[in-house]
Amino acid sequence: MSEKYKTYHTSKYLSKEDVENLIKEGVDEVTMPKSIYEYMEKKNKGALNRLLIFGVDVSITDQVGRPKKVEGDIKKKIIEEIINGKSIRKVAEEYDLKKSTIWDNIKDDMAKIKQEKFRKMIYDYKELLIEKERYTEYIETLFCELDMNISNDNLKEAEKILLKIIEYSKRKD
Repeated sequence: MSEKYKTYHTSKYLSKEDVENLIKEGVDEVTMPKSIYEYMEKKNKGALNRLLIFGVDVSITDQVGRPKKVEGDIKKKIIEEIINGKSIRKVAEEYDLKKSTIWDNIKDDMAKIKQEKFRKMIYDYKELLIEKERYTEYIETLFCELDMNISNDNLKEAEKILLKIIEYSKRKD
């Protein structure tokens, strides 16, 4: 049974004690910013050499601070799944991330997500009206107005139009 490759990210100076603990934990790689690596070369070269002797790779990164958990394509997929109705908890489980990590990465997109979820719900309602043969030119016009108001973030007016559509579709001809 092969064990998982362990990487330790740090943006802080590693003491001799820190290095010994990393070796004991079986860390395979240590990544640190160039400035920290250079500082350790001056002040604690023995600790760096000890890491290398025990087979721990030392990598230099330009990235400072906590590494990003969600990037580009994965973020788009996560947003898509939330728009399609999946909960943040389910998405976090699926991508093996914490809920807070998901939330931190999508919070700037929440307005867009809410808008798209609303659009999807409206589209589903439109499909239902077509299925029930209740979709008319008047309803089509209302749906166009509704979409325009959603795009302009005029949700009060969008709500009024949606209520008109619902009332009209419930009427018996």
